[in-house]
Amino acid sequence: MFRATEGMRQEMDNLLSAHDNVIDAIDHLFEFYEEIDVKAESDGIPLALIAMETALISERIRIACRDAYTLFISMLADKFVASNWPRQAADEISSLIFAIIQGNGIAAMTQLSNEPFKLAHKQVMEIIRNKEKELDLDEPTGAN
Repeated sequence: MFRATEGMRQEMDNLLSAHDNVIDAIDHLFEFYEEIDVKAESDGIPLALIAMETALISERIRIACRDAYTLFISMLADKFVASNWPRQAADEISSLIFAIIQGNGIAAMTQLSNEPFKLAHKQVMEIIRNKEKELDLDEPTGAN
């Protein structure tokens, strides 16, 4: 699981660092998920499936999944904070985005379609933009 977590860290770092502002970075992140081959085992299994299947029978895997969850959410939150979001709002939206990605990963695999990611992408971007307006951030974080 350590290798999987480190791989996820590198992949997330590459995806999030491709854009300076959080709107473009999250847009890029969802574009990545929209391109995953849901029929290929090599593109990975949603962490949620591993956690659900093993959490009650393997403490080691449960902890590894927890740590991977924490890493993913904290990397997203740090990107929001770097775009002038307050830490609490960044943590909350990052947790929501993580849950959406994991849930849609399961849906995409069972439907053998990336459509769940495409539908979620549009809604997540709208949620982020609306939250930015609500927070009345001094500097815009996205070019779109």
